[in-house]
Amino acid sequence: MSFAKFATFVALVAAAAPALAHIEMVDPAPLRSPKNPNAGASTDYTYTDPLKGDGSNFPCKGYAGDGGPAVATLNAGSSYPVKLAGSAVHGGGSCQFSLSYDGGKTWGVIHQIIGGCPTENASYDVPVPAGMPSATGALFAWSWFNKIGNREMYMNCAVVDVLGGSGSMELPRMFEANNGNGCVTPETYDVDFASPQVSCANPITPDQKVTLGSGAPASPPVSTSTPPTTSAPADPPASSEPAGTTPPPTTGGANAWDAAKVYVSGDSACYNGQMYSAKWWTQGETPGAGDVWGTGSGAC
Repeated sequence: MSFAKFATFVALVAAAAPALAHIEMVDPAPLRSPKNPNAGASTDYTYTDPLKGDGSNFPCKGYAGDGGPAVATLNAGSSYPVKLAGSAVHGGGSCQFSLSYDGGKTWGVIHQIIGGCPTENASYDVPVPAGMPSATGALFAWSWFNKIGNREMYMNCAVVDVLGGSGSMELPRMFEANNGNGCVTPETYDVDFASPQVSCANPITPDQKVTLGSGAPASPPVSTSTPPTTSAPADPPASSEPAGTTPPPTTGGANAWDAAKVYVSGDSACYNGQMYSAKWWTQGETPGAGDVWGTGSGAC
């Protein structure tokens, strides 16, 4: 091989290395991804790159406004098999799967995995909440905070349709860090979205809710520190309990499980004398009947 050909080969390998180093979502096919048949001349061949550290291409690598036809349909009350590709997982980390109904301005989390995400060429069955309102041309995002290596945020977004009900739904706000917002995740740590150990004054936590669907506020999401109106207030007088709610148990230190209430990672509920802890977003799923609930601190 001549020196010129060898030098060209080395340059090509070096150029390809970043694309081989990380993980990308391939189904649903993201905006401008080589996997997206609608990408055309705007195809991004560096799709495995993280978001820029200054936040200039947040969200969706700067492609949230592209629009275009939906590449997948998510059915409320069912799950969608999200597929990732790549082998350099940087120790794993934590992932979130989110939806936006306003072109990427507001993101609500529908599923999350704390630790060990992603794995090589992974596939995840992402549950779509049963009460999710219908939407045409919504944005679906997979975001990832790697455990080992540079402090980065990865985010791939796809246009999807959602088949569900009407109205709106309250969801936890999507976590952000390492993208110019002043928050940095520590290395060798799996980000726990319920209590993220990030170096910033105001980290995004699950108590900060957003509303997707009809009637959603146009203003930025705000923190909701009080319980939802569908749950019973703590220690209310017997005469003031809202109709149709379950009063708190006399022991256990937490309200009884409420099928109408939204629970997020770390929330506790008492059911049939046993305390349970939610692993991720859930509503209407009976404690003990599925993977979303873990056994909590014992009897209640």
